[in-house]
Amino acid sequence: MLATGSTINRFSSSVIFFLFAILFAGCSTLEEDKTKNWTDAELYFAAKSDLDAKFYDRALLLYDKLLVRYPFGEYSKQGEIDKAFVYWKKGDSVNAISTCDRFIADHPEHPSVDYVYYLKALANFDDNPGLFKSAIYGEDLDSTDPVRIREAFFTLKALVERFPDSKYSEDSRMRMGYLANILAKQELNVALYYSRIGAHVAVVNRAKFLLVEYPDSIYTKDALVLLSESYRILGMTDLQDDIDRIVAENFSSEMVNEQPDSSVWFSFLKRDRESNEVQSGSPWWKFWDRDTFDEDH
Repeated sequence: MLATGSTINRFSSSVIFFLFAILFAGCSTLEEDKTKNWTDAELYFAAKSDLDAKFYDRALLLYDKLLVRYPFGEYSKQGEIDKAFVYWKKGDSVNAISTCDRFIADHPEHPSVDYVYYLKALANFDDNPGLFKSAIYGEDLDSTDPVRIREAFFTLKALVERFPDSKYSEDSRMRMGYLANILAKQELNVALYYSRIGAHVAVVNRAKFLLVEYPDSIYTKDALVLLSESYRILGMTDLQDDIDRIVAENFSSEMVNEQPDSSVWFSFLKRDRESNEVQSGSPWWKFWDRDTFDEDH
């Protein structure tokens, strides 16, 4: 039996009505947002509650709503800081760093901007468990990306210089010392490579760079010994004798990686590097005044 035209029309109308009902019900569900009438305080404290409970994805959604709906609200700036922290806790260092950079650029005088500098430094090596914690367990970190280490160093340096009385300054100085040792070790490894292939002029340059840029690192003696050996091979015996005297006066034969008074040997290096601005009487971390590096670094 064939269906009549009116039957087909009634069936088609029913199907269309049913489909529209489903569509509108779905849209209604999608548009439903229990936070749509929330104040900035309600959004912020709900996000903070999720952050404290380690519901990081949920916290990010709420912080985003806070910043979109109330960009100039009472809680917006703290929301930006918390958002950067959430990214860091999630291991998303790229977004954590970009959020910190944006906050520092937009709010350079904010009372908590010192913390943002500190957080940016931590994010530069995804410190979870991180570079510093790894050191506790004796891991070899000299192959760590030097670009990120330098970025972390300069961020901490900016914090210490801008906010010397910040509660993060003391820890930042200790971290800077640790970073300087890692960077010095990387320079030493390059110098050792040049030594192995017989490029002793390059060894001299690298060793002197290490001594000038990282005078308080634990690799001072290693650099001096390598420098002495290269001077010997190059036939520069007067310079070799000077270096040997410095090593003898500042290091015992039994100990390695000792730290001498840098002013003793720095005056020797300064003879052919008068343009360097490092001063032996400066605070120990002030040696790093270069904001750029040679391309081969």
